[in-house]
Amino acid sequence: MKKEKIKGYYRKVIGILKDVAPIIVSIAAVMIAYSMKEISKEQNDISLNNFIENRQIDIRAQKINEGQLVAGLLPSLVHGTEKEKKIAITLIDSLSINMSRIIFPIIIEKETNESVSQFAKQTYESSKFREEIKNALLSEMTNKYERSAYYFITATKYIEISKQDSATLETAIIQYNKGEYIKSIEIFKKLFKLKNKEN
Repeated sequence: MKKEKIKGYYRKVIGILKDVAPIIVSIAAVMIAYSMKEISKEQNDISLNNFIENRQIDIRAQKINEGQLVAGLLPSLVHGTEKEKKIAITLIDSLSINMSRIIFPIIIEKETNESVSQFAKQTYESSKFREEIKNALLSEMTNKYERSAYYFITATKYIEISKQDSATLETAIIQYNKGEYIKSIEIFKKLFKLKNKEN
């Protein structure tokens, strides 16, 4: 009689386990999935932090290299011949945008040789123009059209606009002021002979 009761008890237990087993499995699956998601998120956070840290190290190393570059060129900038000074200016412009922003205005202001001073000014303005054009195109790629058109307008400060192109420039600015940023961008790109985004 006891054996029958025990068997009956086990049958009930097994029956209950059969009923709740799918629920337990589902809960376990959800918990595993959540744990995997948290692990994945933690790994992504670690990867992102490592990337940011490595990028910061790269930037610091770049700045150190740029500083060393300028330090090596300083004797040529200060005591060199006109040709040596122009070569140093060209090297700084091609290798270090950050340093050119600092050094060129000083050369423009302090350099006694007019030819070198003018060369530094032209190089600086050309560098600024390229930077503004780059910013304009990057902004257009991310659909920030107002900002893109504004960068194009800023770029015109660093170049001479011919009388032939002045009317085109005025039209582009008018479109910008009207809020027609895409039209303004298209006009600027034709003015600067740049390819359209879809090309």
